[in-house]
Amino acid sequence: MNDKFVDIRIDCLTDCLVERKTRKEVATTVKRIIPKEGEFLDWAFDWTIPEKDGETVYALFVDASNDVQGLVSLKPSFGGMFIGVVESAPHNRGLQGRYEGVGAHLFAIACEKALENDMDYVFFNAKSDLIRYYSETLGAKQIGKSQRMLIEGEEFLRLVEKYFKKG
Repeated sequence: MNDKFVDIRIDCLTDCLVERKTRKEVATTVKRIIPKEGEFLDWAFDWTIPEKDGETVYALFVDASNDVQGLVSLKPSFGGMFIGVVESAPHNRGLQGRYEGVGAHLFAIACEKALENDMDYVFFNAKSDLIRYYSETLGAKQIGKSQRMLIEGEEFLRLVEKYFKKG
């Protein structure tokens, strides 16, 4: 669990996902999946690893589509929800990606799953050059001088409210 580092860019906080070309907001669905060998080959991370590590993988879909927009792996730990890996689909990366808001939406899924399990924070290990970035974009707090970051309190609830319309 400790050797995973979150490395995703947050393009913007949206109310859901926004299709870049049309600027239309699209509804989404979150589903638990069990990645199999040979799936997600064009992704940066081997998504079969989280399940082997006891983490649950959630996929973000646009409603009425089978195309995965992003993946996040989660595991209850230390009274909160540990975020192991977060990855936007290859077609959503960069400024030319199909949808905006995927990265923040994946963190919101982690917060929502924590809330469903009576937890009020999520935490993750950030790549060292992204610590300040996650602090500024998500309101995450660095724990001591470590690479571990925490989202709790107002920032935690803001993500749940923004993407799931509740708090």
